[in-house]
Amino acid sequence: MSLLEQLAFMESTDVLIAIDFLQVPREVQTALQHAKKVDAPILGITDFPNSPIAKAANVCLYAKRGLHTTVNSLTPAFSLVNALAIAVGWAKKSDSIKALTDLDKLLEERGP
Repeated sequence: MSLLEQLAFMESTDVLIAIDFLQVPREVQTALQHAKKVDAPILGITDFPNSPIAKAANVCLYAKRGLHTTVNSLTPAFSLVNALAIAVGWAKKSDSIKALTDLDKLLEERGP
């Protein structure tokens, strides 16, 4: 499913998680604009308070990657995403267990 198809289903009860560093791609800008249009909250993960994501986000988490002129790492950003996924899974424990059980069944039916 394309990004635009997914955005067509976005509602105010959804949350957009926007992650980017340095330059914000056109697709991310489109998603930010659409989330604002449907009044969906935006969680941003970036490294600069003046980035388009930080300015658009209702809540922004900052993950430093090091100097942009040297080797830098996405590990801090992915650690934040990992922690968020675990927290949501824990908060919605019964839904998460059902989804994982359903996924296991689908994988078993499909075979190796």
